[in-house]
Amino acid sequence: ADFKQTKSIKALKRPLLSEGTFLISQAKGLYFETTKPYEQLTVITPEYLIQKDSGGNISKLKSDSHPLLQKSTESFLSIFSGKTESLKDQYYIFILEDKNDWQIGLIPKENNESKEYIGRIIFKGSQFLNSLYMEEKLGNTTVIEYTNHRTDQGELSSEELKKFELKK
Repeated sequence: ADFKQTKSIKALKRPLLSEGTFLISQAKGLYFETTKPYEQLTVITPEYLIQKDSGGNISKLKSDSHPLLQKSTESFLSIFSGKTESLKDQYYIFILEDKNDWQIGLIPKENNESKEYIGRIIFKGSQFLNSLYMEEKLGNTTVIEYTNHRTDQGELSSEELKKFELKK
């Protein structure tokens, strides 16, 4: 799918805008390719977060050495894979549904380390996830809109598999 992100930071007059594409794999995780305003690649798996900037510099964080990253990654992958059962220990969950649309709201519980940073997260969709809204404790917000969804229940192509390797 394609995404457009709007990040509003209280200290800035204008929001930060970015856009690109992303790929979700049950086996591999999430792959984000930001194309505007600059190029950046991000891979999120249960084991690590890797980023590659437009200059080819790669940074890699192991999830198990960063507990907050690990919890956030687990939550993120749970939502995108549809396995929301594991979220009940970490979040208060609110679900709204009507004929064609749904919303899932998450508020971090007291035992969730992200409660210090995140106020709430709201996912909205119909057949697919259409948007994500995140409100931080400091009042900053992030809205990500997803469009042009494509689905393939089969194996990843060799080209798609290479995206998760993020080599120079």
